[in-house]
Amino acid sequence: TTPVPALSEGVLGVRPTAPGYRRWRVAPGLADLGWAQGRVPTPDGGLAVRWVRDREAGTFVLTVEPSGGAGEVLVPLAGERRRVAVDGVLRWDGDRPVNTSAERGSEPRLEGDGLLFPGVEGPHTFAWGP
Repeated sequence: TTPVPALSEGVLGVRPTAPGYRRWRVAPGLADLGWAQGRVPTPDGGLAVRWVRDREAGTFVLTVEPSGGAGEVLVPLAGERRRVAVDGVLRWDGDRPVNTSAERGSEPRLEGDGLLFPGVEGPHTFAWGP
């Protein structure tokens, strides 16, 4: 394999879920890295992803900037119960969704060792910390 798919699909966690990236998924693979960033080319112009994890401070920040389409973002929880904010607003209290006016089925939910945010459109920043 080449480094590009390994970076985009493995570390950044970007993959299409419909032809032409009309729908996409971002599910970063943290591994032992402290940060990663990149842009995956799409017919709409690209999907930029950057994340930073500070183990000492116990923080993680993920920014997703799609040029088009809609998708889902799986925020890694790194084996812990976490409070997760989106764009500075608490959306998950460690157990359940909060501060959401989303339709049923579009609020965040646990999936594996991550928190899945469906129906993401436009740029957003997802974060957790102590």
